[in-house]
Amino acid sequence: MADQMWRFPDNNYTSENGLDTSDMEMFKKDPVSSLAREICQNSIDAAFGAKPVRVEFSLFQVARDEVPGIDDLAAQIEACYEYKKDSSKEGPALRELKKSISSATITCLRVSDFHTTGVIGAKTNERSTPFYNLTKGSGVSDKGGSSGGSKGIGKFASFVVSTTNTVFYSTRAHDEHTGEDSSAHIGISKLRSTPIPGDPDLLTMGIGYYGIGKKNLPILEELHLDKGFARSETDYGTDVYIIGFNAFKGWQSDIIAK
Repeated sequence: MADQMWRFPDNNYTSENGLDTSDMEMFKKDPVSSLAREICQNSIDAAFGAKPVRVEFSLFQVARDEVPGIDDLAAQIEACYEYKKDSSKEGPALRELKKSISSATITCLRVSDFHTTGVIGAKTNERSTPFYNLTKGSGVSDKGGSSGGSKGIGKFASFVVSTTNTVFYSTRAHDEHTGEDSSAHIGISKLRSTPIPGDPDLLTMGIGYYGIGKKNLPILEELHLDKGFARSETDYGTDVYIIGFNAFKGWQSDIIAK
């Protein structure tokens, strides 16, 4: 669809956000361990059915042009780099983002949970629903057992382990209260503020969404980025696609230990 694209909203002439905001910084000391803790806790909170929750961490390779909106995302990273390339703090990090997003093949990490409700609320995208809190809430928590967890500040652990600061959420969800099923996905990139062409005083907020229209609505179907993986119709759960992952030696052991 033509209206599916990356959008980086402007800040309406307010604050400028750097690459390392407080919600990201808190997970950088031990990023992989933080990812394991936060992901597993949210999955346990969304338990559904008699079987125990299972969480799968799976590496896969994806051709660059298969990542939704990759060229627009790369252009935004390039704009951030050009703006702050001379910064001793942010320059090197932005250079690494630029290098990662330019690779012909990108190593990604898929984190999937099973025997959960998935993340409900994508169809309506109403405030306070789990899907809204996950994708657009910051420090917002409406924890309620099988509702899908709070998905609060801990969700930023996924961005910290991404070499592109970009994550796609895909879910096949079951609402226990209404009995309705739903599928949806959305992309989110946590970059930095950068000037918007045509107005040197106007900056982006730094965060960008891959969704539908100006409201950045979720796309109401699952994302099939890992070609070797698919869910059945009643295989509810959530897939977190981390775009770019540094698969250092021993990362699996760190995940298991935590």
